[in-house]
Amino acid sequence: MNAKKITSIIALALTASLLTACSATQKVIFNRYWNYDALRFEDIHEVLEYDVSFEEGTGYGYGLNYNGTYRTVLQSQTTPEGYLYLYTTELITEVTYTLGEESKAIIDRVTTEVQFYPAENGLQPIYSKKSVVSSSPMTTKPTSIEDCYRTYAYEVTTEYEGKKGKSTLTQNGKTTEHTFTIDDEKASYLDNEQLLLSLRAMPASVNSTQLLAYSPFTASVQKISVGFGNGAEGEFEYSKNGESTKQTIPYRPVQIQINDKNSGFAQTAWIAKAENTTANVYRNVMLRLETPLYQGLGKLIYTLTSADYS
Repeated sequence: MNAKKITSIIALALTASLLTACSATQKVIFNRYWNYDALRFEDIHEVLEYDVSFEEGTGYGYGLNYNGTYRTVLQSQTTPEGYLYLYTTELITEVTYTLGEESKAIIDRVTTEVQFYPAENGLQPIYSKKSVVSSSPMTTKPTSIEDCYRTYAYEVTTEYEGKKGKSTLTQNGKTTEHTFTIDDEKASYLDNEQLLLSLRAMPASVNSTQLLAYSPFTASVQKISVGFGNGAEGEFEYSKNGESTKQTIPYRPVQIQINDKNSGFAQTAWIAKAENTTANVYRNVMLRLETPLYQGLGKLIYTLTSADYS
């Protein structure tokens, strides 16, 4: 993307105040803006691909670099239970740690899948699964390359039945199960693995809101703050259905963050804006995503490179 083409980059800064202003909790009226015609049921098989790059921060006293790809697949399903969606993602990054003259490259891999009901049912989740094999930067004063990172692996599944559910977390050969209830009737609840996708289903009338999502790591239902900034537009280059294109696309920047004591950093996504709901050319696609790493190490930047619809 050509940054000089952005007409309202200040909108990104505005979302920080929107997040802190998210006090009202109410259900979101979602819509299928990933369709060309958002007012109709349409079978969909959408594949989006992103380049993942790294913007370095303050550092930890050693070199750190990320380079990878992110792929998402959204497809409709017709089952005995009715019309459903399946959403899968795959993030593969090569992480390079450098200490002095020594470097170590590690391949991180995160895959997710989530099945959920359509917008008319509030995108209510049915099932999700996340598998992680990854590394994490460690100590600020490493004496060897092995001190620079820690590797870990886990798998978590979550099953929903109405507003009740059960999560199963397997890590280091140990399995932990928890049951939970989401009893807030005023808020929309989603699975963690569909939170970013849900931003595409929010109407332009939503400026800020709170969602609910169960966290298997804290064994609690968490509030997720969402805040949209003012509209902007930028020039984007990517492949659409196999053909290279360069387009000026209107979008809304949006920040999403856990509303808790240990909230972490907000992610910032640029969501293409629906200007015509019955001819939604850009399908509210996520054009860009910025995910800060902890303690100022930098941030990962996801940039759309390919969009295929069928």
